[in-house]
Amino acid sequence: MGESICACLVNEGFNVDWIQDPEQVIDRIHNTEYDVVMPDLCLRHISDTNFLRKISADVHNASPIVLIVERNAIDQAEKLLDLGSVEYIIKERDPTALIKKLREMCCNSSSSDLQKQDHPLGVSPAMSQLEEKLQILAPYDQTHVLIVGESGVGKEVVARRLHSIQDSPGPFVAINCAAIPHSLIEAELFGHEKGAFTGSTKTHKGVFEQASGGTLLLDEIGEMPLETQAKLLRVSQEQTVVRLGGEQDIPVNLRMICATNGDLHAKIECGEFREDLYYRINVIELQIPPLRKRREDILWLANKFLNCHIESYPDKVKRLDELASQSLIEHSWPGNVRELKNAIERAFIMASGPTIFAHDIFPQQPEFTDGDDDHTLTSFLLTRERAYIDGILKEHDWNIMNSAARLGISRKNLWEKMKKYDMHKAALE
Repeated sequence: MGESICACLVNEGFNVDWIQDPEQVIDRIHNTEYDVVMPDLCLRHISDTNFLRKISADVHNASPIVLIVERNAIDQAEKLLDLGSVEYIIKERDPTALIKKLREMCCNSSSSDLQKQDHPLGVSPAMSQLEEKLQILAPYDQTHVLIVGESGVGKEVVARRLHSIQDSPGPFVAINCAAIPHSLIEAELFGHEKGAFTGSTKTHKGVFEQASGGTLLLDEIGEMPLETQAKLLRVSQEQTVVRLGGEQDIPVNLRMICATNGDLHAKIECGEFREDLYYRINVIELQIPPLRKRREDILWLANKFLNCHIESYPDKVKRLDELASQSLIEHSWPGNVRELKNAIERAFIMASGPTIFAHDIFPQQPEFTDGDDDHTLTSFLLTRERAYIDGILKEHDWNIMNSAARLGISRKNLWEKMKKYDMHKAALE
């Protein structure tokens, strides 16, 4: 029955190690972290009592133990519960109850692990270092910060994280400068008095006043009109605003965080951004690398988004297939975290069963479409190899030496593969 149970669990999205030699089990458990260990009491060559004592002592991080027993061995199983196992399950030909129990235990284990881990931004070295910088910066709540990173990389998430750890009593307010018409941006930023312009039927507090005592994020600061930049410089220096149509200086006390996905130096050279404002807002600069340069975060983020959907829809528990996880890691994610979040949401909704496969995440990719006549394993592996090499080359800006080192092959081998797949920079970018 072991082979049958193992196949069912794999089809349900579990990663399973099936080991038939008890001595090998002891070895494997000592070196591997499992969410659940599931011994069968019908093992030979070793007594049940000694065996359970050994796994209870050696299980990494005290993984829960679930005994699988025959109906005629229930009395024996109950006696063994004191040796460290959590519970027992009666061996049945229909594995539905077993799958349900394991899914509950694995979900609880995953949630518990996430709560224990202090990884608010990510598990990659880059995001851990960024978290350290935020912890250092938090007490200096008047210092201006500039966050730089590609679109969708998580600039607002980092800004909110800084706001939360500085324990500010005021609110967090975010505004996207690129989304506001130039004719309205000053009214949104600084507020306006009643009757200041046609249609202003009441006094309106701008975002500076709204965020006073807390944090204000000005996203896409590079898209702000030049005339507004001059007024912003004054506000950041004097910590006061004057509403449109007003005369009174209104004090504001806040941390101003600016964010951009563009090159502000280039905008300064083109005369589109004030140099004095740049040096004013860029007291501390925080760089957020794109997702393709911190691949360690991809599965961490994917499972985080997936768990959020499971919490909202607990009757629709779904897990990533191993190949789906690999395809997530290999993808270059030009839309960064935003693209990943949307991909996981789409896959969670559209996956027909409890397992999310690669084609659920990337339905438009040629290698997963039904129209491809070549469904051989060789064709699939070649396609995935090409996609993975492409991602590594882009990650290292097409530096052959660094890419080859990352792939663990020689430069000559990499050149041969690039020639084989007709890969060159102009064709793939």
